[in-house]
Amino acid sequence: MCEDIDDCQDEPCVHGACKDTGTHSFECECGAGWTDTICDFDVDECVQQTHQCHKDAVCANTEGSYTCECSTGWEGDGIFTCSDINDCISTPCANGGCKDAGPGHYQCNCDDGWKDTNCDFDINECVAKTHDCSENARCVNTPGSYSCRCLKGWEGDGYDCKDVNDCEPDPCVYGVCSDTGAVSYACECADGWQSDNCDVDIDECIDSVHACDLRATCTNHVGGYNCDCDDEYYGDGSSCYPCHQCEAGFQESSTCDDTDRTCVDVDECTLGTHNCDLNADCKNMDGSFSCMCQEGFFGTGEHCAACTECEEGERTDRECSPTLDRTCKVIVPDGLYTITSEADGSNKCLVFSAEGSNQYPERYDWGNSPDFCGIPKLNGMSGKEALLKNRQAVFRLARLEKDLYTVESDADGKGWKCLRFGMGGKNQYPDRYNWGEGSNMCGYQAQDGASVEESLVADGQAVWKLVSLGEDEGSFMIQSNADHDGWKCMVFGGHGYDTNPRRLDWGNGDEYCGVGHWGGLSLKEALLENKQAVWKLNYVTDAKATYRD
Repeated sequence: MCEDIDDCQDEPCVHGACKDTGTHSFECECGAGWTDTICDFDVDECVQQTHQCHKDAVCANTEGSYTCECSTGWEGDGIFTCSDINDCISTPCANGGCKDAGPGHYQCNCDDGWKDTNCDFDINECVAKTHDCSENARCVNTPGSYSCRCLKGWEGDGYDCKDVNDCEPDPCVYGVCSDTGAVSYACECADGWQSDNCDVDIDECIDSVHACDLRATCTNHVGGYNCDCDDEYYGDGSSCYPCHQCEAGFQESSTCDDTDRTCVDVDECTLGTHNCDLNADCKNMDGSFSCMCQEGFFGTGEHCAACTECEEGERTDRECSPTLDRTCKVIVPDGLYTITSEADGSNKCLVFSAEGSNQYPERYDWGNSPDFCGIPKLNGMSGKEALLKNRQAVFRLARLEKDLYTVESDADGKGWKCLRFGMGGKNQYPDRYNWGEGSNMCGYQAQDGASVEESLVADGQAVWKLVSLGEDEGSFMIQSNADHDGWKCMVFGGHGYDTNPRRLDWGNGDEYCGVGHWGGLSLKEALLENKQAVWKLNYVTDAKATYRD
């Protein structure tokens, strides 16, 4: 039985509730702030003007919602209130007094030595020549003021300078000073620095005096440099190595930076990213997965089909596996057979004796050998050849559908005729009969638009059901529904001593010819033990074979 798959089981609605609406169909009820078929499209309340922000606030869209923030110069929750901010509260005037001048405006009164809107731009007295330094001094600008420093070789307070040791104050910014005479000195610079005063950074990257790996980027900084491995390389910069690449079926578990990248297997089965058939099981493997059709199905795993079921009259030739379909084999293939019975305890063949002139079949064995009905071997013929030449014990079985067959005899050598219970199934014994000319389908003619086979089956008089009692026994029930009053078994009654076979049901149920649990046996065991309705079908050769003078 097939059932509708719950289309909501994979939770397709990203931001909403899912409702299964039938085969391959579902509906999503989206949460606030979301829309579209699977609720994965954000509603921009700001653009659509559906927000609740204050008129002096700015709306900013977010995933599934929005935020309100008061405009510059205003404060509040952005929704209900936005009030003018005292712009001086944040002390915007770095070096001066502040006066609020309205929403988003203020005015600064700068201290001496400062200027600009926020009083944060230093007035360089040295450049403006408004300082009082000595002519032998250097003016040094400072935040909000300046200082005077006597020039090299001079000393004093900067306002009054006298010749001094040129290394005092030390002119070497990142180095060691040596006085070399009047207004003369020499600097020995520290690593990473250069120029007369050791105040110029050496760019090791541009000068190519760094020790970075060829697969690293050199970045200069004051007094030194850094080495950083390029993308898809790892290491300390001095030595860099290619990053491991995650193969198909794997994903990154740690990034490639100072150490190499590590990868872990992707479980496609758990994630549902496999392409296995709905009737297949997914098995995860390192870097991949496999699909195997479930019991009752076969195929590649990506595509699975239901296994073939053997119909009546067939047996399993090869069982269905996950990759191969079940194959069925006809239990009784078309061909020429002898039909034997041990109804009275002795094994004998069903024959139309008297060179086929007898109207009804009987049990007989020529008694010359255990094979081929004991027929004598004459004129150098084999037993099979003698049997085929004699014809009386040879029956041609032809399958109509499922386990329904025609059983024909050419015992008199005048052509194949069907074994049937005539008179609409009322005849007590079966005889040989054809409805018309032709050696196939009992000479029956198609009726009312049906095929010949369908018409013959519908008539029922010459249709036989061959019911296997199991491969191991090789035995059959031969049944007829000639009178359309239910399937009855062909038996040799009278404990097997009846001359001709007839249709019989013992009346104890619908199975195994209506036998009972005689002697405490199962129904099948009771039927086999009784023997009167048990037949052996012995294949002789294919249906086209014959043997004549």
